Amino acid sequence: MIRTRPIEERVNLYNQAMGLREEKGWGNIRIAKALGIDDQTVAHWIYDGREPCGGFKVPDLSPSPELSYILGVYYGDGSAYRDGACYLIKLEAKDQDFVQEFGEQLSKIIEGRGEPYHVWRNKRGYYFTKVSNRLLWEFLKKRDFENHKVVIDRFPAEFLRGFFDSDGGAHKGRNKMSIYASNTNKELLIYVRNLLLNLDIFSTILLCHKEGDTRPFRGRIVQSKKDCHQLVISGQRGFSNFYKHIGFSIRRKQSVLQEIIIKITTPRPPRRYVLKVTTNMQREMRELKRRGWGYDTIARRFKLNPNTVRYHLNPLYRESALIRSAKSWRKKHARCTG
Repeated sequence: MIRTRPIEERVNLYNQAMGLREEKGWGNIRIAKALGIDDQTVAHWIYDGREPCGGFKVPDLSPSPELSYILGVYYGDGSAYRDGACYLIKLEAKDQDFVQEFGEQLSKIIEGRGEPYHVWRNKRGYYFTKVSNRLLWEFLKKRDFENHKVVIDRFPAEFLRGFFDSDGGAHKGRNKMSIYASNTNKELLIYVRNLLLNLDIFSTILLCHKEGDTRPFRGRIVQSKKDCHQLVISGQRGFSNFYKHIGFSIRRKQSVLQEIIIKITTPRPPRRYVLKVTTNMQREMRELKRRGWGYDTIARRFKLNPNTVRYHLNPLYRESALIRSAKSWRKKHARCTG
């Protein structure tokens, strides 16, 4: 039966049937024999004006930034599944702006959709959106990864943004910063690492959870069914290029990334001048200076370098030290980003 065939094959047969009808004037029986399908189906096509797609909307599956972003989300938190006669594509996440962005990208590739798909909130407090479209479902579910690469390789930045929106994030600690993405599919992470390398972003892949390990997840203890790997981006050059070419759609993650960029692009005073000096020590040094003590004497009193004392007590010396530090930082940053 024609209904059991993939929708793309049905569309192809429909186009061939209409072409034979227009070019050669064949009837439904002759066309059906030539194509190897039921003559009643062809009759519905050429006489009744029916189409194989029925009433649902046809998505644009040609390579585009929107489709590449959807693929990135699909290989992360997105899902495609059947519910009876419905072929659903769904995203559920805790960030409303992420789900809204996904719905907006879906609306851009589905014909006739003038506005983004609606976002709902379930009882657990998670936001979700879903659309029923068999053509898009078959493209995501039945096509292999090699077919998806045709889209991804044309628009790698959009795929990476969708993937990092789903499975990634940014971390800014006191002494450590990183951009990361976790997934159980190591081959996928290797492919993502190669895409990042093409954008001059270096990353490493680490094993974060082994199969059978227990860990807390959403307020409960879960056991890992597979090995989980994590891709980690570090270094000023990687942070800058990720911010420039990819970024996050989620405001919460993008704000952390912006804090990282601010930190790596802001010159800091030399650590040797500020590392060991507390506020109380600064107060005592100023008092001793008012009494007429010299820099060397104060330095011996607190077991510090004399230049450290000058940095805290002499504004002119501190200004020149900051200038020297800024020049040194600019040279280093130019090497990292050049």
